[in-house]
Amino acid sequence: MRLVRRIVLSLIVLTALGAGQAYSQTKDNWRLDGKLIDAVGAIGDGQIEKASKQLDEVTKADPSNDAAWFYTGICRLYGRDLKGAQTAFKKASELDPSNYWYKDRLALTYSMAGEDDLTIATYEELLKEYPKKNDIYFTLVNLYLKQNQFDKAISAMNQIEAAFGKNENVTVTKYDILLRQNKPEEALKVLEDYNKEFSSPYVLTKLGDHSLAEYKDTIALEYYREAVDLQGDYIPAILGEAEVWRVRRNFGEYFKSLRRFIQHRLFVRSSGSSTPCRQQCLETRGNVLLCHREG
Repeated sequence: MRLVRRIVLSLIVLTALGAGQAYSQTKDNWRLDGKLIDAVGAIGDGQIEKASKQLDEVTKADPSNDAAWFYTGICRLYGRDLKGAQTAFKKASELDPSNYWYKDRLALTYSMAGEDDLTIATYEELLKEYPKKNDIYFTLVNLYLKQNQFDKAISAMNQIEAAFGKNENVTVTKYDILLRQNKPEEALKVLEDYNKEFSSPYVLTKLGDHSLAEYKDTIALEYYREAVDLQGDYIPAILGEAEVWRVRRNFGEYFKSLRRFIQHRLFVRSSGSSTPCRQQCLETRGNVLLCHREG
């Protein structure tokens, strides 16, 4: 950040030229830097109005101070002044285009204002500069889905796989997107291709769910059992098995599966801690990428 560079340079000047001469050349910078540091401290203490006044003084005296513009944007956000925050973050980004956080906060502010096109454009620009930051891809996927830009969402998921390799969450998200495009065959192939290379209770259960939806209960049961073989307490697969037995009207096996589910829930509650399976269920159901859960 330029603030740090400025302080370091000021120290060098003080040392090289002597205190008398250096002081006359740098005292204004030191005063402004001091105000900026005080303002950041005030933000941390929740004194937003005080910080905002100090930052206004800094930006008026030194309009090229990118850090002051950034923290001005933070203050505007606290005051729910989204337009003011956008102006400040945009100014900071223009002064230092290489700073990730300036553009990230600008994109966030666009998003808060419901300006999806500007949000997408800003994140796409960030992605070109930081292709290894996977959170940008995920953010873009959700934005594309919000606008029903399914092809762009799939493209972003493919980029994630190319950059970071396959994983179950990306695979299932692609599956969900293809279902939303009414492409069940392609969606199924995504799961099957992953299952040929890796073993995942999550993906196997999705395969079981897909098969059951197509009235292929025998195949579905095989997938659920394979998932349970991999992870004996994987609740979605246990419930999948129960559903197969219910469809077949085999209530003996149905209630046996339900008992396993109930026993697991009781164990989790009594232990007061999350098992890896329960944690995975929570993460899966709360994952922002799985937008199909909302409709």
